[in-house]
Amino acid sequence: MITYRRILILVSFVTGLIFLLATAYFVRQGERRNTQELHAEILALRTTFEVQLAELERNLVNLAQILASEPELIRLMARVAALPHSADGSGRGETFPAIQEDLRTVLEPRWQVLRDEQGIRQLQLVTPDLISVLRLHAPGEHGDALGQFRLLLETTARERVTQSGFEIGRAFAGLRGAVPVMAHQADAPPKLVGLIELGALLDGSIDRLTRSTGVGYGVLLNPNAVSATMWDAFKPPRSHQDHSCCFLLAHSRPELRQWIQEGRLAPFNAPYQIERMHAGGRYFDLLRVPLQDFQAELDPGRGPVGALTIWRDVTPSLKALRSAQEEKILSGLAGFLLVQGLILGVAHLSRREWRAQLLAQTHEISQLAQRNEVLLMTAEEGIYGVDLEGHTSFINTSALRMLGFRQDEIEGKRQHLLFHHSHHDGQPYPETECPIAKTLKDGLVRRQEEWFIRRDGSGFPVELTCAPLIEDGRLNGAVVVFHDISENKRREEALVALANTDALTGVANRRHFLERLQAELGRVSRHATQASLLMIDLDHFKQVNDNFGHATGDEVLRNLAALSRQTLRHSDVIGRLGGEEFAALLPDDDAVSAMQTAERLRKALETHPVRTADGTAVTVTASIGVTRLRPDDRKPETPLGRADNALYQAKNEGRNRVMLHPSDIVPPEGA
Repeated sequence: MITYRRILILVSFVTGLIFLLATAYFVRQGERRNTQELHAEILALRTTFEVQLAELERNLVNLAQILASEPELIRLMARVAALPHSADGSGRGETFPAIQEDLRTVLEPRWQVLRDEQGIRQLQLVTPDLISVLRLHAPGEHGDALGQFRLLLETTARERVTQSGFEIGRAFAGLRGAVPVMAHQADAPPKLVGLIELGALLDGSIDRLTRSTGVGYGVLLNPNAVSATMWDAFKPPRSHQDHSCCFLLAHSRPELRQWIQEGRLAPFNAPYQIERMHAGGRYFDLLRVPLQDFQAELDPGRGPVGALTIWRDVTPSLKALRSAQEEKILSGLAGFLLVQGLILGVAHLSRREWRAQLLAQTHEISQLAQRNEVLLMTAEEGIYGVDLEGHTSFINTSALRMLGFRQDEIEGKRQHLLFHHSHHDGQPYPETECPIAKTLKDGLVRRQEEWFIRRDGSGFPVELTCAPLIEDGRLNGAVVVFHDISENKRREEALVALANTDALTGVANRRHFLERLQAELGRVSRHATQASLLMIDLDHFKQVNDNFGHATGDEVLRNLAALSRQTLRHSDVIGRLGGEEFAALLPDDDAVSAMQTAERLRKALETHPVRTADGTAVTVTASIGVTRLRPDDRKPETPLGRADNALYQAKNEGRNRVMLHPSDIVPPEGA
């Protein structure tokens, strides 16, 4: 028989069941949403790391290419390549240590700059048959054969093309860039005389990322990949326990080392894996992504050599989640008790409870939006978004600071017309060629260097990454991340200047002077202009070194360079060809003017002695050969040969004089 009590019990049971299921549902939904949000954030941090890694790899290649073009390095590597040798270096002969020491002398100053200012941790020279000649980062280790261990070097030597990527070697594991060292010959194709390789650890990059994002980054290596290749003295640390999963190559926070030592990380081999760690009373979300080396680029079937690891403290987020769950449970219990006590008002009370739940969820969403906004506005990189029409939808503080605009001056405006409308040289930049417009059209990610214009009209170079914004499977705009690379450009220019300048005298080195002479020959041939060449050689320079020492000899060379700068015009080029031999290029000067200039330089050197430390005046003279550049001169060797012949004529006639090449002497009228 159906009674009021039974109906009341049934209604109470159904109501209680409904509240129980509803509370469990919302708790579960909150957990799922929280997990998805945390996973999305940590996966986004992976993209930031990959952008930094690509920038570091390009920088390695650029620096290695600059070193590989150094003439003295090419000459010494050619000598090493010509020596008979064995894998352990025993068959090289007595000349190899001397050449190796010369190589170290050439590279040591650059190595210090690269190590201290560029963060480079490996510099190695290798013969064409992949025998290690010199490791600046491990001076005592050389002479070993690298062919079977170093696919990156083997590929560079075989294809004679620059290669880069992550690789584990005998004495170093990290990003590497390898460049062939080519010796150019007059009547033959360039010859491979060796390889130069630079490498960088990942510590600096992950430390910078940790400082900017507040999360931990680490790089782990598989034991089989390390043990099969690296010498024991250079292996990164690992736990001595049998269950240790990996070698720890780099880390920015101490938790990762502790987890490895405690054996809490199992071996990893998956597209990616996110797991939760509980340590020291706190919770961490840990992402592991496979780390592929250079060989994997050539062999897609090759497994990873390690894993990139990213972890972040999610304790505050979990505490907030548990607080919200407790809130939901208490609210559900209160609602059930209220329904039990006031069955007639169940509909009204239920409506209020649902409204409270909605407000709580809205509050959580608002907090999440605020956290995302804080992350956006505190990032060091400039970040902004555009809609499908190219209008700026949002922009962060770093981007506004770099561009010099106010937020209201950019949002809603076409970003290309505002600060992306011109190239570096001032030429208009068609919007159809803009990478952002292309991404809005085809939905592809693009990374490249661009030129942005500030509000005051000045411009600056940026490295830009443009990614499509996909919502519900549809392209709905794009997000642009950029940072100012002006400092990188200035460093590149400084390195180029270093490569073109003689280290002792500060004038153009031989390679750079020959390039300028070749360019001037082209100008004389095309435009029938005049130009002259001086060949300058100090008289009895060996006696200066023998009598006063090499320090005084160096000062004599610097004195000649200084007097040349004072005597010659700004448009003239003075270069040191080797030892005490200099040359000067005089654009727009005929033979008469060149002879006058050479005579002024000779007198200046004769009347400006160098004084030693004890006050002794060391007077040095010079013999100078002069020739005129001719339209039929095709190579620098031709006018250099004439000037050199005139120079030796001056030497033979008593030195300390200027001689014009006989073919450039114009006979007097009527003769």
